[in-house]
Amino acid sequence: SEDALNIISSEFEIKNTVFKNVSSDAFDSDFSKGSVFNSKFYNIGNDAIDVSGSLVKVISSSVDNSGDKAISVGERSNLEADGLKINNSNIGIASKDLSSVRIKNLDIKNTKTCFVAFQKKPEYGPGAIKIESNDEDTCNTYLLEEGSSISSTLKSFTPNSENVYKLIYSENDK
Repeated sequence: SEDALNIISSEFEIKNTVFKNVSSDAFDSDFSKGSVFNSKFYNIGNDAIDVSGSLVKVISSSVDNSGDKAISVGERSNLEADGLKINNSNIGIASKDLSSVRIKNLDIKNTKTCFVAFQKKPEYGPGAIKIESNDEDTCNTYLLEEGSSISSTLKSFTPNSENVYKLIYSENDK
């Protein structure tokens, strides 16, 4: 299958679950609502958590070694995370296409690009990420298009890229 678990137009609760050695996306939520609690994602070939058109909470969970994005949020989704740990990922958190991400208590390490906010599809708009953290060492590598936003209680993020979609997907094809 393309994804280890794909939930469509449903309510869900994932608790105490391990996704390991998945060749594509581990968990994909399409037009659904629910939570991922105390779960672990190891050695994921593509995205660990990929949400589209969904309302999702991720609590006390971790991602280690995601080949693409640890968290990918798109198509008017809202994702809230608290107690999220990300390690060894290509991209930590991506918000695109009128999606909003709010993160508290983030621990992100050894990740090439920690935050990405952009517009991927022309029928949507910009993405937004809000980081609420007490950790001054929160990773600060990012790609941000004009119109999208990344905000933090401790750092300032200004647009630094044009056509982020082309940048991140041409890098992943190498």
